[in-house]
Amino acid sequence: MTLIVEIRHRISPATPKTYEDFVLRYADTVVPLMEECGWDVIGGWMWATGSLFSDLVLAQFESMAAYEEAATRLASHAGPGGLDRLTDLDTQIQQQVDLATTSSFATPERLEAAFDRSAGASRTFTYARLKTAPENVDRVTRLVEQTLTHVPPTTQLITSYASLTGSRGEIVDLWARDEGVPNFGFQTGSPPDSIYEELYSLVEEETIHYMNALPYSRLR
Repeated sequence: MTLIVEIRHRISPATPKTYEDFVLRYADTVVPLMEECGWDVIGGWMWATGSLFSDLVLAQFESMAAYEEAATRLASHAGPGGLDRLTDLDTQIQQQVDLATTSSFATPERLEAAFDRSAGASRTFTYARLKTAPENVDRVTRLVEQTLTHVPPTTQLITSYASLTGSRGEIVDLWARDEGVPNFGFQTGSPPDSIYEELYSLVEEETIHYMNALPYSRLR
């Protein structure tokens, strides 16, 4: 299974201008260095819900060893002209890094299809985080996979992954939608209950956030 690296940034002071400066500098400096050092950066998004002027970057690796090697290479660029170019911004940057492994149905083919559909697109992304007991992660991911037959053609699952660090028992499903923000209000005509009843009997909590792709994101 592929290793997913979640990188979250939050800046202070947070204003439209300081965030713009950070994103443009990050795209110009950090993303090329990451790719040069072996990081496969698949996307970057600004949160549209939750804390303003914060973002999420996702990268993938074939193994933990590949990640550790690439992280060491990137750290070696912490100097003038490298990562230090972020420090001359008039902001404080908080960074959080978490590791996860992809679910069985989050295949390379699914991700490639998402890249293909990103060409010329401007889609809304949904970040769904499920919380369950660690021993239920495999069962929950299998149930989520069964729900994919009910997904409308305008919605696409990008990837799915379960946490290795931080709070265990958390699963993230990343979706893209062609027609803007989905309607999460009351609706009739819900899919059959059997799968969802079992799924949500195991889910302690589900949190939904919306995101918009940043200019450097490969996934759009």
